[in-house]
Formats: sequence, structure tokens, C-alpha cells
Amino acid sequence: MKFKTLGATASVAALIALSAAVPATAGNSSAVGLEDMLPVLAVPQDDTDRMPHGIDLADLGGVSKDSVRAIGSDEAARYWVGRSGTSEVCLILQVAADSEMAASTCAPITEFYRNGLRLVAGKSADDPSSSAEAYLLPADIDLAAIGAPEARATARSVASSPNLVSGRPDQLEDLERVEVRREDGSTFYFNPISFEGK
Repeated sequence: MKFKTLGATASVAALIALSAAVPATAGNSSAVGLEDMLPVLAVPQDDTDRMPHGIDLADLGGVSKDSVRAIGSDEAARYWVGRSGTSEVCLILQVAADSEMAASTCAPITEFYRNGLRLVAGKSADDPSSSAEAYLLPADIDLAAIGAPEARATARSVASSPNLVSGRPDQLEDLERVEVRREDGSTFYFNPISFEGK
């Protein structure tokens, strides 16, 4: 998993994103198309999907500007999904407390199928009010199965709703590691970001 930050101001951007090794799964993620995992990518791009001026997608994992779709916003950040090349999917956020601070995480499509994407960014881990945390999951994973607080789940629309759980880190501190068994026999591994003292 790759992590990129963009801090256009003199402020220091701190990006904390921890990834844990997970076992291989029995299911065949190559049989599931990315648009099935993220239906929002099948929806034509419109003006609301465009990235704000000053956010450089090349710096954020080489995300294709034509692939970017807005997937939600809350008091912590604005969120997008996009593609990097033909084999990676990326989650992008712009921190509400500092509109010049953006971050992304990208992973191969097969890894997204097994683990989703997770990202946290902000000025300081000690100040959750200036940070945002997000989890993007494949469409077949029920947010209730991972214990996501209903108020934290955001969506673009019913037809193209991504499984996005987002907010400030202090709002998501009750999330726990969960394994979700899929119909194809594979397991989805949800691993929330761990902070010291959490």
C-alpha cells in the first residue's frame, strides 16, 4: 500500500496510515470487476467529481483525473476515489481544517478486494479535530458487519453508494478488527488504523 501527502502550506502535514499483513484468501477477486466493487466508478464523471484547484493528483499516487469520483464529505474532510494506472484503486481526502492538505492511499485492486483502503491525515495525531480518517470497502461488505457507526457512513447516492466510513479519528475509535466471510468463500479483513494509546 502506498501513501502520499500534499501539504501546500508551510504547515507540517502528518500522515499516519498503518497496514497489517493479512493471510491470502481462497476467493478469486479477479472474477469481480472494479465497478462491481465500487459502483460509483461506473457513473459518468460530472463537475462535482473534479478535484479542487491546487491538489495535484500526480503527487497523490498518479491518480488519473478522468477516473476521480466524489464519494462524500463530512466535518472532517472531502473524499474521492480514483484509479492509478490499470491495476490500482486510490482513496483521496482533503482535510477540512486545512484545505491545502490532501492525502491518498492506493492499492492493487486485488488487495482492495481483500482489505479495502484506509487513510488518516492531519496536522497532528494529538489533535483529532484537525484530522480525518476514512475507510473505503468493496460494495459487498455490509458496513454493519464491521461495526461502523451509522452516522459515520457517507454516500454519494443510493445507486452508486460506496462503502465509505469517515470522520475524525476520535469519532471512529471504537472500530475493531473484523473478518467478514464472503459468499465466494473468501474473507474480507477489516483492520482499523491503530493509534498509540488506542
